Amino acid sequence: MPKESIMEDKWKNRILLDNLERPKSELVPLSKGVLSARGTKLFNVLQGDIKGQEKAVRDVVRALELEWSGLREFNKPISVILAIGPSGTGKTHLARMLAKHLLGSSDAITRIPCEAANERHAVSDILGAPPGYIGHGNPSPLTQFNIDRFDFMKKFLQSDFATKVMIELRDDIKRSEELKSEKESELNDLKKNTKMTEEAKGQKEEQLRDEIEDIDTNIEEAKRLKKNSLSAMTDQQAEVLYKKYGHILGPFLSVILFDEIEKADEYFRKMLYGVFDEGILRLRSGQVTNLRNSIILLTSNVGESEIRDRLSGRRIGFLSAANKSRGVGNLDQEMYEIAREAATRFFEAPFLGRISILSVFRPLNRKTMMEILELKLRELKQVLVETKVPVGLVVDGAVMDFLLDKAMKYPDEGARVLERRVTEKIKPELAALINAGSIKRGDVIHVKLSGRGNKKDITFFNQPNLDKTK
Repeated sequence: MPKESIMEDKWKNRILLDNLERPKSELVPLSKGVLSARGTKLFNVLQGDIKGQEKAVRDVVRALELEWSGLREFNKPISVILAIGPSGTGKTHLARMLAKHLLGSSDAITRIPCEAANERHAVSDILGAPPGYIGHGNPSPLTQFNIDRFDFMKKFLQSDFATKVMIELRDDIKRSEELKSEKESELNDLKKNTKMTEEAKGQKEEQLRDEIEDIDTNIEEAKRLKKNSLSAMTDQQAEVLYKKYGHILGPFLSVILFDEIEKADEYFRKMLYGVFDEGILRLRSGQVTNLRNSIILLTSNVGESEIRDRLSGRRIGFLSAANKSRGVGNLDQEMYEIAREAATRFFEAPFLGRISILSVFRPLNRKTMMEILELKLRELKQVLVETKVPVGLVVDGAVMDFLLDKAMKYPDEGARVLERRVTEKIKPELAALINAGSIKRGDVIHVKLSGRGNKKDITFFNQPNLDKTK
């Protein structure tokens, strides 16, 4: 191509021109699979919360790398991830932890339990009912406000608009108190009025008292919001602010979880095609929801039995010791193929064809289960420090082994059984000790194992705090 023709559009062809004119250099090999500094940080924090699922966590982070680099398709959701694996391995937990680290709270997800859409007529509970039909007044959980509200509140509370609203709240409280004073004066004057009939006075007094009660309610609500720096506002109050400031603070990131998507009616899954293709959901109310800034996770247990059966020893739900000798990469690939085959048999081809990432969650081995138990106990220790009677907690290793042995007898439940064991065996005893006054601020509770064989049991000891200044 002549140089003159390249220079006709200097900016359009700048890269081509540079390539023609600069000296050629050696090709430098680049590593595959690397994460950016931002991606590595998110990967590490998610790994701290989600044990034994490195591949699945990496899949999610790599999907976000596309968003951060600007290479993803902006007319579609950020990513549509189908998470497949045995129950209790962390699929839903991943969505919650992703919301926690991206939006500030593990509750900042829009969760759709797909069993609620297991029949065609039940879809209205999720997509809303058309005008004129029963349930039309009940908003869909997938309205624009409902999916945006978590990120909106995060951005709003960090913005100057929050300060502005706080000032408005202060002024509203002042005006309301002045109005209340006027109404109370009017009520006192009414009692002295001798020209009105008793019936008219009674009606007017009732009206004034109702108005004063409404003003009191508004004052208390405004004071509550002011005290909590607006974070305690209701959804209705947040929606008012969203309509006023949303277009300024947006766009908003959202995490949408379709839990157990295999339980949804095929009709409902077909309704999602438009979301996967265009990032748009048309609700039956006529509203349109934009999900192009959403991370969509769909969880499923399809392939669960096949994954279990292929693991040596047929240890349901957990990875047996015999598999430790296998290469991790080979095992991941084997489970991916099993899950893919199971998904192909169960889901419609057009549905699977629209999935960005198929992420397979590994069965949990004993080592991973112990890491999860340690995480649960750390969380409990943190809760104890923040109670009205802050105390320490030390749990012996023998107790942890005891809890884990019990949990491994119920492999179908995965990590969920661990949380239940802690809830059943430790939390109620701690609560009773605190409520009975048996332990004081600064004491340390030691949890130990007593007995032998089938008569093993958990016992509690107190190490009193001798420093009375604390």
